[in-house]
Amino acid sequence: MYFRTFKALPLATQLMISAAVQHVTQVSGVSESEAALIVMTCQRLFDSLALLDRRLLHAGQWQFVSFPAQLVARSLLSALADEDQDFFECRYWEQGAHRPEDVVEAQRTLLRGLETARVASHRRSAPKPIRFVYVAWGVIRLDGRFLLHHREDKARRQTGNYVLPGGRFNLSDLPVELQTPQGLPLTQRTESTEALSSLERTLVRELAEEIQLRHPEHYSFRPWRQLRPFREVEGARNNHAYTEYLIRVFEVTLNASGHLRLLETLSDHPEQFAWFSPEDLMRKVRRDGKVAYLEALHADLGGDLKEALEGVAESFVDRPTFEDETGAVDVPMTGSSSLMRGRTGKERAVAIDLSDDDQAVLLALAWYAKGLAFSSVDGVVLLPSGWVKVIDDRCLRSLDLLSEKLHKTGLDLIDCRDERFFRLSVAPGMVFFDVADYRYDAGPADGVMQRDGWFRLWMPSRETPFGCTAEIEHTFQISRNTLRIIESVEAVQDPEQNTQIKSGDIQRVIREQIDTRTKPLGLRKFLRIEGKEYSISVERLCRDS
Repeated sequence: MYFRTFKALPLATQLMISAAVQHVTQVSGVSESEAALIVMTCQRLFDSLALLDRRLLHAGQWQFVSFPAQLVARSLLSALADEDQDFFECRYWEQGAHRPEDVVEAQRTLLRGLETARVASHRRSAPKPIRFVYVAWGVIRLDGRFLLHHREDKARRQTGNYVLPGGRFNLSDLPVELQTPQGLPLTQRTESTEALSSLERTLVRELAEEIQLRHPEHYSFRPWRQLRPFREVEGARNNHAYTEYLIRVFEVTLNASGHLRLLETLSDHPEQFAWFSPEDLMRKVRRDGKVAYLEALHADLGGDLKEALEGVAESFVDRPTFEDETGAVDVPMTGSSSLMRGRTGKERAVAIDLSDDDQAVLLALAWYAKGLAFSSVDGVVLLPSGWVKVIDDRCLRSLDLLSEKLHKTGLDLIDCRDERFFRLSVAPGMVFFDVADYRYDAGPADGVMQRDGWFRLWMPSRETPFGCTAEIEHTFQISRNTLRIIESVEAVQDPEQNTQIKSGDIQRVIREQIDTRTKPLGLRKFLRIEGKEYSISVERLCRDS
């Protein structure tokens, strides 16, 4: 009977609603109230698809806004009126690994189009979500940077592909008595107490799956923030709809065993992880193009995000053995240089005979410990806090020999864990390099009236057992007074006697203008003084080269 009612619906260009109800009653044999219900249901469907002229609809009249709109209505009614008519083949929406990717993507595209249009077209801008996802995120911070994991849905090219470790709640996170088909409806609603109270179990399960961290063997955690509900047309694969995300974020604190376990995971699957600074997360992108997807965090904290991130404690404080100036080292760059150690101005050569292999592997460790970049990496995996996992066996033997040689001198500069994890156990600010490879240049700024000058520090790239170090080329502004000090020392004159140089502490001026910028690049001190004689520790760059 009801198939006949859909066939009976007249679809003239213009039609009074009362006439449509009367026509359906007469043709199909249903009661007037049943006919009215069918007509109003179709009217609501047509109106939601913007097929009808709403001005006339309020006057009790159907009028399609165009002939294509009328064709859409006819297509819908023809399917409703014919029990043999479908829009898709009968198994189209089945799910499973057997479904082809092109079908899954077509389903996603269809759902995304429907839901995007529905959200954008709500007359009061208040559409209702139809999917609810509860999420637990873990914040892991090392060396001031945050660990992000490459999310499972790699097909979404237009959005960020890196998220905080953790993931979505599922039914297995509920208490056993609720892990039934009847438990699912309890979680498909906003602010589900059953789902929210299970998010700690979600976090534990997800960190075990993604990072192989086990609780409480490797870490503890505490709540950091409950984000405001975040709504977006989103979803993995074809689970795509206007979704409300309810996200709870936890701070993760690693123990020593957990820190090593994390290093192992990162070294085994480096392509799955990336480290983002607070500035990267504010911009949502790293300099190498890796994009973070943390829209819910941005929506919740807005301009306070950076401050909130900087307030997160380090997940593991991995202190090196040597942290103060007494443990500072100058790593040799040439065979004629020595390993130096001690406070600035009181450095002493270490009585140790380093081979070329020793120097090369020590340079590689020190370069990474300093936080300087490699233009290429080979045979090792670079990890947080200056740690590297050594893959190449020859490099491993070189490090073992160097560690043993240093140990015999009473200088345990190298930490080793689990036979293949190494780092230089010196704080980054206390790692410096022999001046042999550094070059500098300086000059007045362009323009006759300019009062400032410029300074450039340069070092070529070097091959090491870890790969090729990146070339250093750093240029910055200095005052004209600082430039005059440099020119005076270059001319073997006493800058303190130069009347063009402002009186004051020469060493302090150089320290503030130059050393603060060059120390992070491994140059311990630009200007030195012996007795009353000043000298520049670095050779000047040949301008013809």
